[in-house]
Amino acid sequence: MKDNEILVEHSYDPDADALFISKVADYEYDESVELTNDVYLDFDMNGEASAVEVLNASKVFNVSKFSLKNIGPISMKIGVNEKLICLELSIGVLVHNKELLKSLNHSAVNDINAPIMNTELATA
Repeated sequence: MKDNEILVEHSYDPDADALFISKVADYEYDESVELTNDVYLDFDMNGEASAVEVLNASKVFNVSKFSLKNIGPISMKIGVNEKLICLELSIGVLVHNKELLKSLNHSAVNDINAPIMNTELATA
């Protein structure tokens, strides 16, 4: 892990097919930005990106629900400028006893006036 990375933890609910990834450190939720119909980025009261929720996660990552029960390394890069909020998310999943890296890249208009930032979040 790099010195400037923030540690994350995750939980997956196979019944809801929802993956939740958040900072390990405590934070106070403020608002969410919908990046797509199934991907939401949460910001805390300080305007910092603090969590990601992926609905229909097995479809979004094109893997089985079983594979999402054993997620390996997680890496997120969040970039915010005056116009856009961008998310690059990679997770390691087991498929047929091989770890595969699954990724998504999404962005949305910064209509919440989130502060400019470039943040990296990752598992230890």
